Amino acid sequence: MRILALDLGLMCGWAATLEHTIHGDNPLAKIYEVDGKDFDVWHGTWHLKKQGDDFITPLASFKSRLKAFNTVDIVAYEDVKSIFRGNYAALNYGGLKTIIELYALERKIPIYPVSVGTIKKWATGKGNAKKNVMMAECKTRLGITPRDDNEADALWLLDWVIKNKVGK
Repeated sequence: MRILALDLGLMCGWAATLEHTIHGDNPLAKIYEVDGKDFDVWHGTWHLKKQGDDFITPLASFKSRLKAFNTVDIVAYEDVKSIFRGNYAALNYGGLKTIIELYALERKIPIYPVSVGTIKKWATGKGNAKKNVMMAECKTRLGITPRDDNEADALWLLDWVIKNKVGK
């Protein structure tokens, strides 16, 4: 199963399982087996906002980056229910969430919102874990050193989706 997991924000963490290909210089740190088939894990953080960008530009950038994932079977995203730091963050989250929902609708694939507390508890045992703890547990338990907390969140979300057999 090909999965795209997203930590929505202007620094958008992402992780995806794509069908495994064997080659000698494979930089990937993790291979998951799902339904008896091996999948490579690709991951990173998209920096969607650049200085001087208006409100729409980061949303357009996000939408264009999703085109690389036309073959996914499931989309999961970190579902934020808490108060945002300012209107701009809330507006961007709403815009990114809407784009994800349209992306899934157009492709007729399921979408799964997963609460922040669920992801943190899955990763650390505590639903209110700090960002540095999430990153450290990513390295310790998943064997992946994330570049930032956004990437770590996306990796943990992906792990949660796979291990809980979401979408089956």
